[in-house]
Amino acid sequence: FLICLFGLLSHYSDISDMSVYYSISVFSILGMAIIIIYVCISISISIDERYPDEFMNQDQEMYFPIHITDD
Repeated sequence: FLICLFGLLSHYSDISDMSVYYSISVFSILGMAIIIIYVCISISISIDERYPDEFMNQDQEMYFPIHITDD
């Protein structure tokens, strides 16, 4: 992705090298931040779906890892 972006930006002759490198660094930083945020959100959603009682019953999880719910 960054190689294609660099190729597209390098075709413009009116853009200097410093602005090209600056824009590439800004785009890469924004892309990495978006990817990290997306991964964290997806991991937290999957943890909430798989273990909904993990954060509520952390003390019981240590001693009884298998929950047997008897209402």
